[in-house]
Amino acid sequence: MIGFAQQPVFTSGRPRFVVTIPDVNFLAYLVGNKAINTNGDNLIQTSEAIAFNGTIDCSRKNVFNLTGIEAFTALTFLDCGHNKFNCDALKSKYGLD
Repeated sequence: MIGFAQQPVFTSGRPRFVVTIPDVNFLAYLVGNKAINTNGDNLIQTSEAIAFNGTIDCSRKNVFNLTGIEAFTALTFLDCGHNKFNCDALKSKYGLD
């Protein structure tokens, strides 16, 4: 499993872990995707990221930083083209198409 940053958030006295996603545009895309953000809050829990086994298409979303993508360990396809970084290098690093 690829390591990833997570931070505890306490609700009802119990911690739940969320993925650190510093890029506001990337976070907005992820929380707006109901297939990823299954509980409908404004965070991506570690459990949501691990469970997601589909495509992330954040192309043309003005994303600068994909920190947090490493939490999506079952991701099948990533389209992050036309943003502010080299998508092909990132996809190659994680073995994605």
